[in-house]
Amino acid sequence: MWEMERSCMCCQEGGVKVASVNLNCPKAPPGSPKVRKVVTKAPADCMCRPCTSVDEGSIIPQEISGFAADSRLLSMYTR
Repeated sequence: MWEMERSCMCCQEGGVKVASVNLNCPKAPPGSPKVRKVVTKAPADCMCRPCTSVDEGSIIPQEISGFAADSRLLSMYTR
């Protein structure tokens, strides 16, 4: 698993989409490539939860919802 540092805990990205685009640069300086490949990343979806007070015992983090069948991982987040 990987973890990203976040400043807002209300809405978080869920997964990442990677897009690759070729940029045509006809006026590139001599010696520079006329075509450049740019790779960018964007959130695949958004996972939001209330920012107000919520009973913490009732929350299962959405970040691990896909791993809910793994009892070892789930036990770390339940009381």
